[in-house]
Amino acid sequence: MSETSWGFKPGGPADQLVKEIRRQTQIDQFDLAVVLGSGWNEAAQIGNVVGVFEYSDWSCFPAGQIAGHSGQLIAVQSSSCNILFFSGRFHCYQGLSAFQAAFPARLSATLGCSRILLTCATGGVNRSYQPGDFMLVDDHINLLGDNPLRG
Repeated sequence: MSETSWGFKPGGPADQLVKEIRRQTQIDQFDLAVVLGSGWNEAAQIGNVVGVFEYSDWSCFPAGQIAGHSGQLIAVQSSSCNILFFSGRFHCYQGLSAFQAAFPARLSATLGCSRILLTCATGGVNRSYQPGDFMLVDDHINLLGDNPLRG
């Protein structure tokens, strides 16, 4: 898909960010995007960091930070894999639309990512789960009435 199909205006802030990421990292296509929730910031240190982009430096990122999120996009080369780590997520409870909160997914797709891993703190009803346990969420019920694909 073209960058404009994701809502990135040619010459606009998101388009400029894409160009700066490619210029600084010398990577045209990334393999994986990982959106890090609270407590996951150090996961971005798994390889060679080739670029760090502060959310606050780019107006295309939604404003506002949540405690425990560093607010950085970190580009990493690990073995033969180019990874984008979004160290900090965006939430609808911050007053954002689902479309705004999904900006990292659209940016990742524009940079070639066909896979995205989302991390978060998710509660479970299984009494055998302990804090810190890993679990795979394979579906959810959208009670917000908004959809990031709308618009």
